[in-house]
This record gives sequence, C-alpha cells and structure tokens, in this order.
Amino acid sequence: MVGIEVLGKRLGDEILEVLRPMLDGEEKPLLYVAGHSLGGLMLRYALGYLHSLGVMEKVVPQTYMSICSPHLGVRAPSRVIWRSWINLAAITGITNQQLVYEDSVDEPILATLADREKDYFKALALFESRIAIGVADYDTLVPTPTACICLGTER
Repeated sequence: MVGIEVLGKRLGDEILEVLRPMLDGEEKPLLYVAGHSLGGLMLRYALGYLHSLGVMEKVVPQTYMSICSPHLGVRAPSRVIWRSWINLAAITGITNQQLVYEDSVDEPILATLADREKDYFKALALFESRIAIGVADYDTLVPTPTACICLGTER
C-alpha cells in the first residue's frame, strides 16, 4: 500500500489536469474541494503540493471540506479493549503506519500536514471556509476529536 504522500501527489496531479485549461483565463477559477475519510488527508497533501507549484495563487480557494477524516490519526485508547484492534493497523502498510504516527521518527506525515510553516497548512489557510465534519457517536475508526478541526478565532 502506498502512503498519503503518493496518493496526495496523484490527486494533486489530477486536480491540476482539470484546472490547467482554466488557469490561463482572465478570471481565476473558484476552488471547492471535499474529501471523505483518508481522502481528506490526501486532499490536504494535494493542496500543499499545488501550493508549492504556485497553483493556489491562480485560483480562488472557496471551501475545503473533510468528512470523517482522521486529521489527528486513528490511535484508539488502549483502555478500550474492543477498540484496541485499531492500533494493530500499525503493522500493515505505510498508510496505516502514518495514521498511528509510526511512519517517521523525525516528523510523521500528520504532523507535517499540521505544520504552520509548510505548504500544506498554508494552502488550507487560503480557503475562505474550512469545514471538518465528524460523527459525534459510534465512529470507532475516526472519533470526533480527530475528525474536526478547531482553529479557535484565528483565520
């Protein structure tokens, strides 16, 4: 299985292919994006990739929406026996290792996506609206605290 970086770059290339014909026009195209589950993380990576290429300057970022995306990972509390199987995900595939912060000793990809100094965060900050939808109860894979982003009063 490939990781968030590979999937995000592929998604970024797909978005760029769709946007390319619109980038030479007089008006900047509006950009609305949405990602579900792992797709929300792939999308955040893709937006950072596009930002690093200068594409985000050529569009008007309107809405970023993630639906049940594990922005903070999926590590389940060990005290909850029936949910502890989620922690076993760390033993299979790079994406699963990334979701439990075991992909890098230096800086896991989820920490990289949240770093204010990196393109991923800067791209996300450009959006007029940032919506992160989480399920309040019964989502054992992506609990509310990891699915929802709260930036307080900062924009």
